[in-house]
Amino acid sequence: MAVFTSRCTNGGLSAVSREDPMYETRWHGRSTAKWLFREEADAEHERSRTAYPPGTIRDKDQARGLVADHPAIAAATIGALAVHATLSVEQVAAFVGIEADDLIASGVLQALWSMGAVAFGHVTNVWDRSWARTLWTINDKSVIATHVLPLLSGAEALAMNAGQAIHLSQGHHRHALLAAELALRIAEFTPVGTVLGERLTELKSLFGTHTTRRGDLTAVREDGLRIVLEVVAHDNQEFGQKADFWAEQLATPRRGYGMTMVVFVVAADPKSSASRARGLGGRVSAAIVKARAKHGATWRGHDRMGLVSWEDWFPAAGEMSPAFSSLTVRFPESRLTHASVLDAAIVPCAHPGDREYVAVIENTSLLAQTPAWLRSHARAQVVLHRMGLPRLSDVPSPPLAKPKRPRSTSKGCGAAGQAKLPPRLLGPPGEHVDARATIALQPPAPPPPSQSPPSTPTVVRRRQPRRPTAATQEPVSPI
Repeated sequence: MAVFTSRCTNGGLSAVSREDPMYETRWHGRSTAKWLFREEADAEHERSRTAYPPGTIRDKDQARGLVADHPAIAAATIGALAVHATLSVEQVAAFVGIEADDLIASGVLQALWSMGAVAFGHVTNVWDRSWARTLWTINDKSVIATHVLPLLSGAEALAMNAGQAIHLSQGHHRHALLAAELALRIAEFTPVGTVLGERLTELKSLFGTHTTRRGDLTAVREDGLRIVLEVVAHDNQEFGQKADFWAEQLATPRRGYGMTMVVFVVAADPKSSASRARGLGGRVSAAIVKARAKHGATWRGHDRMGLVSWEDWFPAAGEMSPAFSSLTVRFPESRLTHASVLDAAIVPCAHPGDREYVAVIENTSLLAQTPAWLRSHARAQVVLHRMGLPRLSDVPSPPLAKPKRPRSTSKGCGAAGQAKLPPRLLGPPGEHVDARATIALQPPAPPPPSQSPPSTPTVVRRRQPRRPTAATQEPVSPI
């Protein structure tokens, strides 16, 4: 078995410890999960006295208290779900930075469900009552705005939602799980600068185009090139339109021209008996060739649209081919047959190292949507210092005003006395601060540039049972 270099120092968060959503998740011929919402559980309980799911909290005030005791874990969970739409509990753990067993034992996920902020689901016909096999998604944005955001400082709120509105999942849960798993594996086993989830892969940020269209995820190369990945999970006849759309965007000179390429990842269900699923790769290849002939989709003679199948990178559960670590793809009917999109000679970019395009690598070290091992506390402090943000204790209180009537300090209507701090920052240190999963830090004096520790080799093989860890164990600090 080949040995690959893992950037994740905590084996409990690595891909080898997660269930493979392609080969091991039992979808029973469907791509959607069955969801359980708090309001539905209340209605069922009132109608037939059905018991609530084990481990959940019936009292919403008690659930809010648990979230208030662990606001950073709650914010990190919501932030990951807000960008990646649907995640398994093991994927949530990889983004939050706490192993799945410890995350479940903390009760924060169950408390968020009891509040109505999130929903959990399962892919089997009957839930086996195992929290380790649950899926999670955002349920009610108003609950988050009312009961979670007030617990956070401004920096933590920004880390949670990246300044974006929180959206609900649009379905296609198998597709979302595959895209999130691909993002986590790219972040762990390839030398990219960062990865961005679907909600941050908008054309407005890529090309300055005002449209709601977006890719499934983006890998940002160290020189700033955006590699947009489109996961084609089933034959819905829309991949032709997607290929045509991306070819037009890549061929049109505008902001970001020459800084983006697109890779279509064909991920048909290997257990599907449908004949069209078996020929999906060939039809996607033909759509790329047709779109390139129509629009060009090249930059200085270099092809910008590639294709790869899930099996090319991951032949079986727990296995990874050498082609994945270099992100080698196929360029249909191009002068190149197979090549690595991480090679700047193969896929050059128009503005290598330009601060406008590489800044996202540092900025995403603040965000909950970023895998835990790419969220560097040291880098976050440097970014905040570069932005000129002082320590909280150095911020003077606003001048005392004399309004006609008291006004909320949460609205931009002028000062009405000393600003009210969120509970997250009140009290002696240690009483209200959850040190287990802090996703945004108060900026101290800028530390000297730190050097990343050497990567640890990880043998990629089939998953092995994990040793249980205590719920109170502190997560390994991300590198």
